[in-house]
Amino acid sequence: MRIATSTLFDGLERRIQQLTEGLNTVTEKLASQKTINRPSDNPLGAASAIGYRNLLSQVAQYGRNLNTGKSWMDSSESALSQSQDVVIRAKEIAIQMANASQSAATRSNMATEVGHLLDQAVSLGNSQVGGKYIFSG
Repeated sequence: MRIATSTLFDGLERRIQQLTEGLNTVTEKLASQKTINRPSDNPLGAASAIGYRNLLSQVAQYGRNLNTGKSWMDSSESALSQSQDVVIRAKEIAIQMANASQSAATRSNMATEVGHLLDQAVSLGNSQVGGKYIFSG
C-alpha cells in the first residue's frame, strides 16, 4: 500500500499545527503564571475559580461590614458614655440648687453650666459616623 506524498505532508502539517497550538498554550500559561486563562482550558477548574473568587469577595465584604459595625458600636458607646456624664452632672447641679441657701450668682453660674450641658447633649445626639447619624439626628 502506497501513501501519497501529499497525504503524508498533510498529516505532518496537522501534527505540526497541533504541536504549535500546544506550545502556544504552554507559553501563554508561563507568561500569565495562570493555569486557567480561559474557561475552555479547564471548565471545572474555571467554575471552581469563579466560585472561590466570589467567596473571597464575600469574605472581604464581611470584613468591611465588621469594621463598619465596630466603628458604629465604638462611636455609640462613646456618645452614650459622654451623655451619661452630662446627665450625672446635670443631676448634681439640680441637687445643689435644691438648697435654698445658694446665692444668686451661684444660681446664675449653674444655669449657664446647665445651658452648656444641654448644648453638649444636643451635640451628642447629633453624633455621626461616616456621615450618618447614630441616633437619627
